[in-house]
Amino acid sequence: ACSSSIIVGLGIRKLLEKRSNSATGAKLILLNSISSFFACASAGFINAWCMRQTEMQKGISVMHPENGEDLGKSKKCAYQAVLQTAISRVFLTVTIFLPPLALVALEKGHLMPKNWYLKTLIEATLIAGELYLAVPIGIAMFP
Repeated sequence: ACSSSIIVGLGIRKLLEKRSNSATGAKLILLNSISSFFACASAGFINAWCMRQTEMQKGISVMHPENGEDLGKSKKCAYQAVLQTAISRVFLTVTIFLPPLALVALEKGHLMPKNWYLKTLIEATLIAGELYLAVPIGIAMFP
């Protein structure tokens, strides 16, 4: 998972290299967040997929929804459960885009202060807010 994250992150950075060389400010942060998103999403997906191979090979217990009776093991249910878990890891990383999008909006609206301290405070506040809200928002995105 770590290797895939590095490979994907570097690959995306290489693809965006021409655009990021001329980008500044919030646009550069947004381009960097694109590579971060794909790197984190691929690592989360592959990690869940690889770590749950045993369940897919042996199957998972299927229980009756009303009385909880064990109906046996199912490899198909295990595959679906692991796939849904892996996909949910991708949704958890979507929140990486919140601070950069807010910064782009502030710059486009000419609301970003010129003062370095105020600008840094806004950026730090957005990042701290994203860290605080990332998991609940990411989980809410996945049905």
